[in-house]
Amino acid sequence: MDLAWSAVTMSAHLAIILSILIALGNAVYLSAREHTIRVTPLLRFALTGVASALVVERCYYVIARLLVNSPVDLWSMHPAPEILSGMVASACLFCATAILSTGRDAEHRRLIAAIEIVFVILCGVSLAWLAW
Repeated sequence: MDLAWSAVTMSAHLAIILSILIALGNAVYLSAREHTIRVTPLLRFALTGVASALVVERCYYVIARLLVNSPVDLWSMHPAPEILSGMVASACLFCATAILSTGRDAEHRRLIAAIEIVFVILCGVSLAWLAW
């Protein structure tokens, strides 16, 4: 693996991590300062989950890039990258569900929750199949 492209990729991952942390900090600051933003606790939890999953996934890739020339090979740890990507995807799905269910009546929220449960089961089965 060429060191120049590895450095470019690693700096891109670090930039993504830094931008996520800055965006979260700004969101916390704005929600504490102005009460005009309508964010439910469920949506706040979902957005925090997406940001946390992205930061964990990107940190894994940064560490894998740093250890590329060492005996520890994080690229060949088969289920780890797939599970991290599944974590980000499921957090994004939960965030989309939280956005869609905000301001809806109980019947629509139940339908949205049922669709999310089906997707989570399908994702779990596919991740189990990949890990097998």
